[in-house]
Amino acid sequence: MIHNGEANDRPDGADLAEEASLGPWALPVKVPRASLPAEVEPSAPPETPNVAALLVSLRRCYRPILLIGPILGVLVAVGAWFFIPPAKYTARAMLQVASTAPKVIFKTEENRVDFGTYQKTQLTLLKGRNLLEKALNDPRVRKLPNVLSHADPVLWLEKQIQADYHGEILRISMSGDRPDDLASLVNAVTEAYLKEVVEIESKDRWNRQTELKKIYDEYQDKLEKRRNELKKRTQRFGTKDKQTIRYAQELSMEQMSMARRDLILAQSEMRRAKAELEIREGQGRAEVAKEEAPSDAAIVALIDEDPQVRTLREKVVRLQASVDSASRIARDTTNEPLVRVKLAELRSSREALSARIATLRPRVLEQLRATPGGAGSAAQELRDRVNVLEQVVKLNQAIFDAQAAESQGISQDTFYIDAILDEIGHADNAAKRIGEELESLNVELRAHSRVQMIEKADMPRKEEDKRVAMAGMAGGGAFALFALGIMFVDFRSRRIGSVEEVTRDAGLRVVGALPPLVGHRGRWGKRSKGAGPREDSFLIESIDSIRTMLLHSTGGRPLGAIMVTSATSGEGKTSLACHLATSLARSGRKTLLIDCDLRKPTIHLLFDIPNSPGFSEYLRGEAEPVELIRPTAAEGPDVITAGSCDARALRALAQADAIFDEFRGTYDIIVVDTSPILPVTDALLIGRHVDAAVYSVLRDVSRLAWTRAALGRLQAMNVRMLGAVVTGVRPKLPRAYAGGYYGYGHGGPRDE
Repeated sequence: MIHNGEANDRPDGADLAEEASLGPWALPVKVPRASLPAEVEPSAPPETPNVAALLVSLRRCYRPILLIGPILGVLVAVGAWFFIPPAKYTARAMLQVASTAPKVIFKTEENRVDFGTYQKTQLTLLKGRNLLEKALNDPRVRKLPNVLSHADPVLWLEKQIQADYHGEILRISMSGDRPDDLASLVNAVTEAYLKEVVEIESKDRWNRQTELKKIYDEYQDKLEKRRNELKKRTQRFGTKDKQTIRYAQELSMEQMSMARRDLILAQSEMRRAKAELEIREGQGRAEVAKEEAPSDAAIVALIDEDPQVRTLREKVVRLQASVDSASRIARDTTNEPLVRVKLAELRSSREALSARIATLRPRVLEQLRATPGGAGSAAQELRDRVNVLEQVVKLNQAIFDAQAAESQGISQDTFYIDAILDEIGHADNAAKRIGEELESLNVELRAHSRVQMIEKADMPRKEEDKRVAMAGMAGGGAFALFALGIMFVDFRSRRIGSVEEVTRDAGLRVVGALPPLVGHRGRWGKRSKGAGPREDSFLIESIDSIRTMLLHSTGGRPLGAIMVTSATSGEGKTSLACHLATSLARSGRKTLLIDCDLRKPTIHLLFDIPNSPGFSEYLRGEAEPVELIRPTAAEGPDVITAGSCDARALRALAQADAIFDEFRGTYDIIVVDTSPILPVTDALLIGRHVDAAVYSVLRDVSRLAWTRAALGRLQAMNVRMLGAVVTGVRPKLPRAYAGGYYGYGHGGPRDE
């Protein structure tokens, strides 16, 4: 409901059209009569800074950066100037170190060392204690002041002398304040290096040649001894050929097998004769003895007389000898084809012999039982035959023993010959390699040294003083790091820097924006300058535009009490509440401004009125509403201050119901300035008694995370949110408006 004033004479549509176009601060949004969307879906802000975000942080933080950064840079530069040592004299000697050892034509084994490994080895040797001691023993440097002034000259020289490679160039250098001493020390170290390392390396090559010659001669002596031993071992064979010796060994084994076969046959014949003699001698015994069973020897003797049995026995003996010979020659008897064939034939012959003996045995038993007593002449003949066979067995045994001994000797000689031949082969190969390396080394010893002197150290010159440049770089780097650190910290704080961030990241509708307020303390303690008539005009137009947006965004719903709040203190909520109440009163609406920031009231200071009695006394029941209301200017709102807050007032605020009902009938709109949402719960308690809320955002001060948390609490309390007002946004005025279009500026009307 709109009370007195010019607004009563205008239709709603005209009021909307006129007020929505006031000034450059009205948002470029068409305001329909229906309510705006309830909420905007927020998007997640970037977690890592980019160029655009850092530039925004730079805009916010350029003052401390420009104030503190140069001071820090100057301090760092001054410190770097004093800490960086001044330029010194440097003496330098240069040696050429070939990447590969020089050679005449051959590449010996010592040339295979990797160049990188060789460089590291040379650098280590160059700074070795023994080499530096020899350099300091030089009469030219022994009494130098730099040497005499140190308790341990070797340790001092090891730290001061520098050596590095540039390709194949080895640079030995030393820096200091005495140029005469530097050149002498560098030359002494260089000469000691050439003498103690390079010359010793050349001597090592000669020593290696001598050692190779000695090893080569030892191998030749060893080969000569082995060849003589081989000659003795092969005299019986008349050749050194392995295959011929193998054939001789096989022939000896075959002869031994034949002798063994003849011995076995003679022994078998002798056993048969003895059995037959036993049978003949038993034939003349008593009749009772006839009925006794014949002996096994007599049975075997008669069976052995069978020609087929004799042939099979001879075949078994011959096959057994062949298998034994082949087993000694073959390495693997299980997989050798010849051995397997012989074994199969041997098993077949043995099975045939056993079958023939089983067939003849019954017949021999019948024959022995049917034979009458023998004659004495037949027995004598058998005795003579047994004697002959015994002599034959002794002779065959001697032949077999001799053949076995010869075969064993041949086998041993063959084994030793094989071992000697293998040893001679290995030794001969090694001797050839040693001989080739020795011949190559004999030639390569004439090649020049791998390390050559290029330039001795002369009178050194003073180096260019780089302290100015390095101090400037250190100061500039400190300034840059400080600036980046400040910008990164500011980025991590997620301060809201534009109207778009409120809508995009916080998901909150923006109903208007205000310029920087007079005297308001912003980021880094900056206060806005005093406003002139032109700035006042901008502020009034902006507030009026926000008032129009709020009044026409309710969609016809009543709007009796509006709460103005923020996440934390210092975000412009009190200024916004005062300006909004003044704008509403100026539009003809009877307006009441209540300071409900009970813990930290400020409205009484802005309007220069007493703070008590105020709203705290009303909550405690100590004052009537009429006693609290204080008028301001003619077109200004009425004000109720906060009063003296205590625990009873806060408890009454938490327990009270409809605390603004007594004022709703008297006033068209009540504007309530509350405490911040996050520090205390007062604003949430007041939110139960108002119709809607307006959220205050201060550009470059309000933080996105805190804003989201505050909006979440308001949403949890079902507080209706009309939108946000962003304070601190500077206008981008069109040219016509900047020149005072329609008389709003100081320039007056312009002729177009």
